[in-house]
Amino acid sequence: MRNTILLFLSITCIGQFATLAYAETQLANPLLIDMPDNTAKDLGLYACTDSDGVASEYCQSITDYSGFTYDPNRHQMLMFGGGHSATYRDDVDVFHFDTLTWTRAYTPTPCSQMTLSNFDVDKRAWISTGQPRSRHTYDQLVVTTNTKELLLMGGGHTEGGKCEQVSQYPAGGRVGHYNPDTKNWTFGASFQDGWTNLASAEFDPQSGLVVIVDDSSLWTYDPVTKVKVKIINHNVNNFGWTNNLVYFPPNGMMYYIARGNPTQVFEINLRRNAWGSSTITLIDGISGVIPDTQESGFAYDSYNKIIGGGIKDGKFYAFDPLAKTWTERVINTDPSGSSIGTMRFHAIDYDPVNNVFITITGPWDNVHTWAYRYASSNVAGAPNSPVNLKVNVQ
Repeated sequence: MRNTILLFLSITCIGQFATLAYAETQLANPLLIDMPDNTAKDLGLYACTDSDGVASEYCQSITDYSGFTYDPNRHQMLMFGGGHSATYRDDVDVFHFDTLTWTRAYTPTPCSQMTLSNFDVDKRAWISTGQPRSRHTYDQLVVTTNTKELLLMGGGHTEGGKCEQVSQYPAGGRVGHYNPDTKNWTFGASFQDGWTNLASAEFDPQSGLVVIVDDSSLWTYDPVTKVKVKIINHNVNNFGWTNNLVYFPPNGMMYYIARGNPTQVFEINLRRNAWGSSTITLIDGISGVIPDTQESGFAYDSYNKIIGGGIKDGKFYAFDPLAKTWTERVINTDPSGSSIGTMRFHAIDYDPVNNVFITITGPWDNVHTWAYRYASSNVAGAPNSPVNLKVNVQ
């Protein structure tokens, strides 16, 4: 049985009424589409294997200081991470909304091939497979809609633990371009002489560029030409690192959510016609229950027009940039009585088809994937809201 969401949008033009004959068909999962508000559904243990094919808790550390991102071109989540003292697996893990499970896109580089002689210093990748070395990816995974690729914008530290052939590989690295259809990696501009390893990145659909921000500068990267450009230097106090950058379509701004107590939010005004005039401003006067967050993740909920995430001790946090308000919700769980706990680092993103966040939570011995719905009642009059949302069962 298949559920299909049909989105019909009507557009009223100034001086002329016109109806856009638009019916975008997307697949929705029947287990998710009727979820109650403020509820997290347990999708089961996160199952995986290490590069040698052995199932273990160790391979679950792919989320350590890392996360995943939504692929709107193919309706899936894509994850890449590990590195340092975490797993050495260098596969892209794919979350499928038809089965609600994760599967690896390709075979990881074997541990036996992770040697200095097999290491491409310039690309920071393994020569034998062409796959980038495992690493902490922080908030540096981006999916583009112009080239339809997953971009690995940086990340640092050595290859994953339990497989180190030498104590430290030479520095280097280029932006990784992954094609989910061909399952091949290519490489773009070097990031070693650009932003830091602890930067945050986000795709800007207005310009078709990736925006990267670190503790002292703002950059753009063109996924088509593979050219990076420094836009501005900044001296914003308490900006921090390994935080989260989120694009907010209602006003075209980006928001940088900085961990700490209290969590601070910076508004990034991108002057796309004069990039050098872009500004970064700390938002004052924020109300509501402001979270105390460590390294965590946030994503834009296009149905409710909020930036949400930061799940900690069973609580979800939502920020409304227009109202300058934080909201805290104690999460209801399905099955009732289960505990969602705290999310693993940056492991969260939002699926607009099912109107749910997907996240991974829990300690190594009990890592689970969850789907969470903030609300099913859309904000009245919000821009870009779908009209006549229907679910057809075929």
